[in-house]
Amino acid sequence: MFQDYPWCILNKDNLHTIIQYVLLCARQDDDHWRWELGPIHLLKFAYLADLLFAKRNNGKTFTDVSWVFYDFGPWSAQAHEEIPLAVKALGANEKRLPSEYGSNDYFRWSYLDNDYEDAYEKVGNKVPLSIALPLRVFVSKYGKDTPDLLDYVYNTIPMRNAAPGETLDFTLVTEPIVVEPAESFTPAMTKLSGKKRKQFKARLNQIKRAKTEELSGSARSEYVEAQIAPMNDETMEKGLEWLDDLAGPPLPVGKHDVEFDDSVWKSSVRRMEKY
Repeated sequence: MFQDYPWCILNKDNLHTIIQYVLLCARQDDDHWRWELGPIHLLKFAYLADLLFAKRNNGKTFTDVSWVFYDFGPWSAQAHEEIPLAVKALGANEKRLPSEYGSNDYFRWSYLDNDYEDAYEKVGNKVPLSIALPLRVFVSKYGKDTPDLLDYVYNTIPMRNAAPGETLDFTLVTEPIVVEPAESFTPAMTKLSGKKRKQFKARLNQIKRAKTEELSGSARSEYVEAQIAPMNDETMEKGLEWLDDLAGPPLPVGKHDVEFDDSVWKSSVRRMEKY
């Protein structure tokens, strides 16, 4: 089993808060089927919460989890072990499903109590504003849709800048906070004299009338016939054959093994940089 780095000290309270918040966000969906989330979903949403927090906090994460590139995305064995404790503390319902691929069962958790709105407010008050709303949008969009969630997470900046086994760098997503000086707003019209304001309004009405007349005239215009006659099917077919010939011979069909050099993980293409 993959293990985190020994020096990783996560913030369990914050991690539990995020896991519980995600489960309560899922409870707000109209589709009851989407209320249930598994460990893979809760873990990836916790990663997204750290990503959102890091943008506004110089790369520092909310949970202090040491996320590592492992298999299909960010992973932390320590965070994974905290999930059952967090959902139990929330009072969530647990569903155990037998696995077809091994001895380990699948788990799905959902919050079924009718007081979920009070629970959502209580837990949500502990979630920073930089996380709360966008994370709720993520949960609403992806929910338990595992393939789409994994695809989105896999393509985030820390993942694209790491190779398998490496710790993810959240400083790469830091956004500078720009504070602009406050300015008192003064409408431009108040700076004009009474005569200038009257002239401005008269000119504006003149433009409106001209535009109205233009639109009413264009409504009566007739369609213009096409100047180029459409190609017949035979011409189109020959043109497509010519384009296919330019592309060269067709690619071989079948199953093949492809090997990539390890340098691909640090390539500009994978980082989506200009090249």
